[in-house]
Amino acid sequence: MRGRDRTGRSAETEPSGSPEEQAKRAVEYALRALSRRGLTAAELRARLSARGFAEVAVDAALGRVQELGYLDDAAIADAVLREASRAHHGTRRIARTLARRGVAASVAESAVRDRHDDDLASARAFLAKRFPGGVGGDARVRARALRMLASRGYSHEVARLAVGVDVDLDD
Repeated sequence: MRGRDRTGRSAETEPSGSPEEQAKRAVEYALRALSRRGLTAAELRARLSARGFAEVAVDAALGRVQELGYLDDAAIADAVLREASRAHHGTRRIARTLARRGVAASVAESAVRDRHDDDLASARAFLAKRFPGGVGGDARVRARALRMLASRGYSHEVARLAVGVDVDLDD
C-alpha cells in the first residue's frame, strides 16, 4: 500500500519483504531521520512505526543505531536544557518538553534536578531583559510579570521570588 509523506513523496506505509530486509530498510530510514534532527528513542520508534515497519524491524533498527552511538536521550536532554537556558524557560516547561519528546524519566529527572538551582537566576535574567527599568511597584505590572514567568514554566514560588513580591496571581 502506498501513501504520501509530509514532503509529498510516495512512501510505503507497509514495508514488504523478509524481516531482514525490513530491518535493513528500517535502519536506513532511522539513520536518515537522525541525520536531519536529533531524536529520542521514543520519537524514532514512533516514526518507524508510522512508516509501517514491523515491531521486530523497529526494535532491530533502534538497537543498531544505538550500537552506532546515534541514539542518546541524554544528549537530547542536554540540547533541550541549552535551548531552555537560552530562551529562559523554567523547569516545569523543561520537564513537559522532555516528557513530550519521550526522554526516559530517570534522564529527565536528573536534567530537571540539575536545572532547578538555576531557575531563580534565569527568571531574574528574563525579567531584566523584559522589564529593563524593573518591575516596580505597580500591582498590575507585577501580576503581568508573574503570569509571564508562569507561562515560561517557572514555579509560582520562583516567579514570586524573581519579582520580589509576595502576591498571588489573582491580586
